[in-house]
Formats: sequence, structure tokens, C-alpha cells
Amino acid sequence: LDDKYLIAAKYSVPPAHAGITLFPLRTDGAIEDAVQHIPFIDGSHVVKDRQDGGHAHSVNMTPDGKMLFVADLGADTVHAFSYHAEKSQPLTAEPDFDLHFKPGEGPRHMTFSSDGKFAYISTEMSAKVHVYRIEHDKLSEIQAADLTESKNPDDKGGAGILFSPDHKFLYVGNRRKVNQIVVFKANPVTGKLTLTKRFSSGGIEPRAFAFDKTGQYMIIANVFSNNVVELRRNTENGDLTPTAVTLQIGTPTDIKFVN
Repeated sequence: LDDKYLIAAKYSVPPAHAGITLFPLRTDGAIEDAVQHIPFIDGSHVVKDRQDGGHAHSVNMTPDGKMLFVADLGADTVHAFSYHAEKSQPLTAEPDFDLHFKPGEGPRHMTFSSDGKFAYISTEMSAKVHVYRIEHDKLSEIQAADLTESKNPDDKGGAGILFSPDHKFLYVGNRRKVNQIVVFKANPVTGKLTLTKRFSSGGIEPRAFAFDKTGQYMIIANVFSNNVVELRRNTENGDLTPTAVTLQIGTPTDIKFVN
């Protein structure tokens, strides 16, 4: 938030190589040499070949810039760190604030309500959204919402998680056999979610997606079908409708808009 550091998560398929690294940023945007690296070594060893070691999947700064939460898919944990920009090692581990998940859930991505009172975490293998209330930097779980009603593991592959620009709706990807964008209406007072509908991603493996600045269009990166798909968003009910605009591109994995 203060543009002083670039924080990178390294997933690393082989065990014992995952972690997060901090790189100072110069005023011209250039990246300097790393000043801090935090390894994620241990996995929960629940899901074979996915949790043999730590796997840092995303870095997520709280809206007030005081805390960093790192989703470790391999350890079924979201690690908490306090952030101190003035220190030579800006991140300090805060294990009392860590979030622990059931064995094999695999936390993947995280986002926050616009007022910073609630946090939302998508899990990959259990295909859920966990909802937390934030009080004094502490996160307390208040809800766990399913992305699918299916019990089949092949239908569970939680992915990206993103609020609409107006923060009325939360959109979460579910991959594997279903390849959907799941839409929830968010209660601004309680933070809790209500499922509205599920929509096809228009491809296979919708790993990431983003809204344009108007909030009327969602752009989806479908990795295995090698296409980027545009959907129109109904700002009243959150529904998504294909526009028939598709870009063929090899293994698209993320979407970012640059001003």
C-alpha cells in the first residue's frame, strides 16, 4: 500500500523451496535486491503431491497496511505477519494470528471487504469460501460457504476470489470438472455471503479473473483451454453473460489492468 516493497510468493512444486521475498522499490519503480526471505518448509502431508511441503500461494495485505497474510496451500495455514516499513526486516511473524484450516483444504487466495471489517479466503481442495470478522487485527471465522454442492473431489478446485468494484458481490472461481465462476451476494453489515448463481467460465481452468474499471465486464483467464473470455456483469443482480468476445492465447494465468 505504501509502494515501498514488492512482496512475491514462491509456490515451488518441489518441497522446501517455497516462501515469500521482499524487494525494495525505488521511486522510479525499479526493483532492488531482496532484503528479506521467509521460507515455508513444512506441509501438512494430507494430499499427496500437493502438500508434501509448504506452498506460498498468495500474499495479502490488510486494507490498513498493518498486517500481511500469506496463504500456504501446502500447510493448510494462512500465516500472519506484522509489517513495519521502517525496519531492515519489515515482516515479523505473528503466529497467534495465523489461520488454520482442516487437513487437506488448501487455502489459496484472500480478499477483504472495502471497510476492512471482513476477510474472505478461498480454499482449493475443499472448494469453500471462509469468511472472517476482523477485530483488533484478529480474524474470527463466521461462515464457510461451499462453491459446489457436489461431494466429488473432481468438482472441487477453488481458485481466484474477487469483489465487484461496488463490493456488492463476491466472485470465486471453481475449476477441475466444473469450470465455473460462483457468485455470492455480500451482506455489508454482517459480512456473510448468500449464493446467487454459478456461471460457466467459457473455458477450462479459470485460474484468475478481473473487472474492467467500469465494473461491467469480467475478463477470465482459462489456462487449459488457452482462451481469455469476456463476460458482461449485471450490476443489479451480479449475473454474468457471455459477450462472445474471446482471445486465444497460450496458457493465460492472470489478468491485470494497467492505468
